[in-house]
Amino acid sequence: MKQRLIFSCAIPVMVFILFLSTGQPSPLYGNEHAHYPAVQTGPLVPDTPDIQVRPTQIVSQQVVNTRVEHSLAISNTGDTDLVWSIFEASDTNQSLSSGGNWVDTFDTYPTGSNMHGVGGWKGWDNHPSFTAFTTDVRARSAPNSLDIASNSDLVREFSVSSGYWTFTAWQYVPSSMTGSSFFIMLNTYNDNGLKNWSVQVRFDGSTNTVTNEGIAGGTATLITDRWVELRVEIDLDQDTQAFFYDDQVLYLAPWSEGVSGNGATNIAAVNLYANGTSSVYYDDISLLPWIQYCGTPTPIDWTLIDPVNGVIPPNAATTVTVIFDTTDLRIGTHRGTLCVLSNDPGSPLIPVPLTTLVVRGEPDHELFLPVIVKN
Repeated sequence: MKQRLIFSCAIPVMVFILFLSTGQPSPLYGNEHAHYPAVQTGPLVPDTPDIQVRPTQIVSQQVVNTRVEHSLAISNTGDTDLVWSIFEASDTNQSLSSGGNWVDTFDTYPTGSNMHGVGGWKGWDNHPSFTAFTTDVRARSAPNSLDIASNSDLVREFSVSSGYWTFTAWQYVPSSMTGSSFFIMLNTYNDNGLKNWSVQVRFDGSTNTVTNEGIAGGTATLITDRWVELRVEIDLDQDTQAFFYDDQVLYLAPWSEGVSGNGATNIAAVNLYANGTSSVYYDDISLLPWIQYCGTPTPIDWTLIDPVNGVIPPNAATTVTVIFDTTDLRIGTHRGTLCVLSNDPGSPLIPVPLTTLVVRGEPDHELFLPVIVKN
């Protein structure tokens, strides 16, 4: 039974003339007319500016229809004037080409396929009896979805240790569902070995509730008989996560401390656990990165920047005011990039990622609840 753990350096050179016992110069350099190595110097390096931008990213959580002011410091530690300017790049497209990028629609498998050992999926601890099957009874993208029922305890592993990622799964819970089914993500997963939970959300057909069983708590009303988006926005560099149920925030929590505690800043696996319930369906599951991009300037409609350009003398700095304005923004996460251009030949372009999590009412505060151990 599985347990759920709810110079350039200038070096002086000294040349010694050795004398033999006779008092004559050593043959090492011959006689007094010998030529000794000359010290050579490279070309002079011209003076240049040296840009520093802090912070390297700006992250905010704020209520809808509010304005929050942030500061961006641009400094010049070089020898000549720094000429700089800023342009905006709105949220970027996500790529499916490499790394941890992954999508599974279950439509390339025959209907009724046993998913253990297929498409990277497997039963918990690589046990074939914990498999699940594709079905055409329900499908968000035709013809198939994944049926998590009865003994299903399906795992798909990943290997991601940095960056900002969005995990999305579409879920269909029939109103006839009984018992509790679970959506789980782990930061450490080893077959028959060490595991650490970051996400454990219970979907209870008996009480019609959705419950986060991690440290941050959070509940919602279970939505049945239609497809609902589950979305986990994970920032491994900042060790944060935000879980959205039907595009509403269920909870905010550290990623490594989400459930088990003392975990890693890795995305190791997703686990769809039936827990003996009747069918819950999943479709169009993906793990995609956010890629910061400074290409064509595109205004970010929720930011105000002042000033947007300037000149900074050596050993001086300036402060740029960055305002996040969430007026009429939808609930959820919005992202963009500030692109800082300058005449520093070593760093002519510096991207500064922007992220704002828009919530209703007052921003969530950390709430620590007991970790539930499930047998």
